[in-house]
Amino acid sequence: MGKKLNLAVLIIPFLLHSCKKDQIANIDPKFLLDLTKYSLNKRAVNDSIIEYFGENKDFFIQGKYNNKLQHKTGWWSISRKNKEMYTKIQIFLEGDKEKNNQILRFNQNKIDTAKSKFYNLSFEYKNGRISKAKYDFYTPKSAYHTEYADLYYDIYIGKKSVESKKIKLKIVNDFHHSYEIDLSKYENQRNIFIGGLFVEYSFNDKKEEMGINEIFLEDSLKQ
Repeated sequence: MGKKLNLAVLIIPFLLHSCKKDQIANIDPKFLLDLTKYSLNKRAVNDSIIEYFGENKDFFIQGKYNNKLQHKTGWWSISRKNKEMYTKIQIFLEGDKEKNNQILRFNQNKIDTAKSKFYNLSFEYKNGRISKAKYDFYTPKSAYHTEYADLYYDIYIGKKSVESKKIKLKIVNDFHHSYEIDLSKYENQRNIFIGGLFVEYSFNDKKEEMGINEIFLEDSLKQ
């Protein structure tokens, strides 16, 4: 984790019954990431990190594990035995708990946005410097419709938080939300870090049930 996020801004109390849309998309990350279900090989990356390579009758798995902290880290890849990519799952550590932060599902080795939960970051430049950071958030299509979506973020220069905001995003459609962060005032800064949390609240009318999708952000921008 690159920076300690402003938890006063990012922590939200949820007292809702949550049926997450990544489950609606028939992704079972807990099963796929269970290393006891694979025959494993490993190699040491450094004193702390081990990289695992495993397989079972259906899948290959590959990813890194922090041996000191005893948790998975970064992106884990699961592919079919025919080498076709099945899913990639990004692990985010919240306290001492592993969260499946971004989940990419693939169809013929291309990201299936209708079944994935992830974000894309792109930039706008002015005079060769980053002037805007555009975030596009994607969540799985389902029987749930989006009620609203919030973005909480902090901008850091070095270790100092220079900007902290909560934004209520405009709903364009139920599965794709976007927001641009103006960085023009920081054009003379070489290293910028954006940490934050995207939260989408959705509702299933038939089940009268609320769903929540979360994606944590950690992005280092170098100019």
